[in-house]
Amino acid sequence: MLGFRQKKMKRWWALPLFGLLILSCQNAGSEDVTPPVPTLTSPAANGTTVMDIYTLRARVTDDQKVAGVAFMQESDTLGTGIQEGISANYYYHWNTHGFANLDTVKNIYVKAVDGAGNSASSETRRVIVDNRGIAPGAVNLKDVAAPIVNGSADKYSLKLSWEPTNDYYFQKYLIYRDTTLLVDSTSTFIDSLTTRTQSAYLDTHAMAIQTTFFYTIYVAVADSVWSQPSNVRSGTTGDWVNTELDQAVAVGKHAIQIHWNRSMDPYLATYKVYRTQAANIDTTRDTLVFVTPDRNQNEFTDSGLEQNTQYTFGVFITDSHGSVFATNTVTLKTLTLQPVPFVGASNVTKYTATLQWEPSSDEEFSGYRLTRSADTTFTADHDSLFGTPDISSTTFSDFQLSQNSVYYYYLWVVDPDTAVTGSPLEVRTRSITPVILNALEPGRYRFDMDWSAYIGVRNDFKAYVVTKTVNGVTTPVDTIRDQTTVSYTDENDIAYGVNHTYKIAVLDTNGGVGLSNGLIAEPLRINRANVVNLQPSGQEGLVLQWNWAKGPEPDFQAYQINRYSDLFVIQNGDTIRMADTLLSEVPATLEWNQSVTIATIENLAQLSYTDNSINQTENLYAYQIMVQDLRGNLEGGEVMGNFVAMTLPSVLMLSPTNITTHAATLNWAAAQAADSYLLYSNLDSTGMSRDNSVLQRETVNLQANVSGLGSGVTYWFAVWAKDSRGNYSERSNLVKVQTLF
Repeated sequence: MLGFRQKKMKRWWALPLFGLLILSCQNAGSEDVTPPVPTLTSPAANGTTVMDIYTLRARVTDDQKVAGVAFMQESDTLGTGIQEGISANYYYHWNTHGFANLDTVKNIYVKAVDGAGNSASSETRRVIVDNRGIAPGAVNLKDVAAPIVNGSADKYSLKLSWEPTNDYYFQKYLIYRDTTLLVDSTSTFIDSLTTRTQSAYLDTHAMAIQTTFFYTIYVAVADSVWSQPSNVRSGTTGDWVNTELDQAVAVGKHAIQIHWNRSMDPYLATYKVYRTQAANIDTTRDTLVFVTPDRNQNEFTDSGLEQNTQYTFGVFITDSHGSVFATNTVTLKTLTLQPVPFVGASNVTKYTATLQWEPSSDEEFSGYRLTRSADTTFTADHDSLFGTPDISSTTFSDFQLSQNSVYYYYLWVVDPDTAVTGSPLEVRTRSITPVILNALEPGRYRFDMDWSAYIGVRNDFKAYVVTKTVNGVTTPVDTIRDQTTVSYTDENDIAYGVNHTYKIAVLDTNGGVGLSNGLIAEPLRINRANVVNLQPSGQEGLVLQWNWAKGPEPDFQAYQINRYSDLFVIQNGDTIRMADTLLSEVPATLEWNQSVTIATIENLAQLSYTDNSINQTENLYAYQIMVQDLRGNLEGGEVMGNFVAMTLPSVLMLSPTNITTHAATLNWAAAQAADSYLLYSNLDSTGMSRDNSVLQRETVNLQANVSGLGSGVTYWFAVWAKDSRGNYSERSNLVKVQTLF
């Protein structure tokens, strides 16, 4: 950069880069050797008085193009000329405050350079500077920012930087601050600086964290002569350097250690740790548990806490200005005494069990307590087996148990404050080994049985007890105290025709009971005698024949013959007497009623009997042979009945009488056993039946008058007889009737 430097003003004037480029190009291939012509037009004459900001003016021409214009004082550049539009006129605003009043400044001139590098200077002028009573020029406030300390913006300072004034009569800089953009000399006065060349200042006066301040600077040359205020700049103080609590380094039953990252805040005064059991920390209410001025301290262990209790911790940082920063909070719960699990139970017998468990690792452990219960719900009345044995013990043998029982053991771990237990251990003692009932053989009046021998874990056999259940009632039959006896015959109170259930109970010497499987059987029944033939005998009798096979025991006493003279059927839940029902409608399931014992025969060889006491009008009979043994037990055979009904004879129709155009009288002869007569008519004699004919009359008389007949029409008539049971005779002969015209 091409330029000239004024020793006193310390200012530079330089030709632009493009001018140098043009200069170099023209030097290389141009014939331009004519320099520009500069003329200083203001000041126009020597001895001109100038003051404050004086505008220097010049006119510069060139046969090609002016590349640069500078206003000079001696060999120093006052400033670069500014072209007025596209004219040849140039100007520069000269700050004259750098010179003493009434000082004669010599050799003010203008210098010009064209594109070819040709240069020329105007004539010089001498001027007199007189700034008496004129305010100095304002400075340029360049920046306001918080300085970086330990990698973060400072909380309590802001650094200002500006371009210093060159006023010859400089007295001081006056710095003012406000919290709004409207900062002026009525705002807060910060400082007065008397060094003219000073260009920076660190403001630490009554600063606040994370606050924006606005600044302006005045230049004073006398107590009452100030410059205009500088431009306004603002800056924001830094915030607290973030400090956070980590989760607990260690949590115990009665202590919690908290940890935080060290604060890099240069103003740090103390760390304060507060503790609460509320949701949030209130420093006016909650406990201050730790204070330290050591900035390198970053952990604290709070002891003497309650176990299984939730606490909230917070670290508060106080700085040298009295400000307080609250870290995040951390909520932690102290540990509680932990139960230990059971490993299991071993050596479980009918009456004993050995328990094992894991050892407790609790540092305050003081003992175990073992309790036993019959259920899984703990209550205060659980049996306490032992209190505080040797703390190294992890086994216990219980010898006070009952066989085939379930027990729940609770292991309590004890420390000086409390006792806790985990899930119970379920232990089921073994039961007495039952015997197996192998066989049950029934007789007519006895049961024979045998079973496997009892095998115990020790010599604890006491007895076998034979039990019998009949009709839901269980009774002991006998007690056998010989362990080697494994069979028995029961001949006591054998109930005929009923199932008997037998079981063998084993008793041991500790009161234990083992029950065998059960076997069910019914005593042997008397062989049945069944009627094999039933035939009429004359007009008033029926002959019965039966068979019977003698049983294995001599138990016959008599045959008992029962007769049923009335038959009922169960149909849709209703009991219907057969005498009121047609035989053709009798279903397969019958129920007999009103049986009468008509004979008792004690001759084993007699296998027939004639019943002469029947009534022919009651033509439904059934018989059953009952066999009675020596103990009075009866066993009945199948019921056999006489289902042959008496047949009604057909009716004989007689000749009709009293035939007219619309009526006739029909006549017939009486039929045996008939209770009524049904007269039917038809216009066709072919296949005449009750189903395809018209019922004219049902009557107990032997004639019927029929009217309403058609004139000159041929009719056919027939009669059916009917008894009280609803039985019908066959159709009578047909009679033809031709009514008159």
